[in-house]
Amino acid sequence: MHAYTLAGEPRHYQETKKGAKNPTRPTTIKDIKEQKLLPSVTDICKMLSAPGLEEYKIGQVIQACFEDTPSSGEDFLNYKKRIQEKAGQDAAGAADLGTIIHNSLETYLARHEEWDGTVKIAMPDGREVPIREFVLPAAIEVEKLGLADQICESITVSPDFGYAGTVDLWGHRPVVDEKDPLLVVVDFKSKRTKPGVPVEPIETHPIQIAAYSAAISNADPFRYCYSHGCNIYISTTEIGRVDVVEYDHEKLSRSARIFEHLLALWRWRYFDPRQV
Repeated sequence: MHAYTLAGEPRHYQETKKGAKNPTRPTTIKDIKEQKLLPSVTDICKMLSAPGLEEYKIGQVIQACFEDTPSSGEDFLNYKKRIQEKAGQDAAGAADLGTIIHNSLETYLARHEEWDGTVKIAMPDGREVPIREFVLPAAIEVEKLGLADQICESITVSPDFGYAGTVDLWGHRPVVDEKDPLLVVVDFKSKRTKPGVPVEPIETHPIQIAAYSAAISNADPFRYCYSHGCNIYISTTEIGRVDVVEYDHEKLSRSARIFEHLLALWRWRYFDPRQV
């Protein structure tokens, strides 16, 4: 699980005991409670079922079974373990590719002088594609947002409500006839797309942005936080395609109310981070 200290320090992994196979292990609920950490927005949103994701996982298992039948004499438990590993390879590969693109885009936006767009990344089909083919179209969409300031990959904490998270990008956009600029929160997502098929955001995507907006504004996320947000989807199957889905204040207000219920459910299932 992803977790943070009240000071906004990430604690996603814990050191293991001397002699352990790996130097670190993922943080658990027990760790979060004992160390008085805050759960991440992402993990809180996992309280909401994701039918599309579950269907994808089931499909990967079925495909793995279809392509790789049990070996002669192989027992069920060993076969189960092997299929689970095989089924997870596709998702792991997609996650790795998304992380590479995400990190490069962050470098482009925050430390442009360090960015190297000629670096090539290996695609699942064997091609090698320069990272700029993914990053530059997304950067153009960021520029279109007209943000007067840009803060990349920042950790935001809401101690009063007991959660935290890492925000890809946020800033303020001047608004005509308004004294205060508008807060805009941006979240990047890599996604496999199909030609001619529009991207449909997963239910939790605007919920994440609503929670981030409230924490950045130090506001009650379930009462009032005037902001806008958007997801920038970077295709990993149609090189150069980028889809932008924007959320206005009304959409984020509705999403914030859903986050309120997810947060309450998280506290009910585990514990209330504010009372530890």
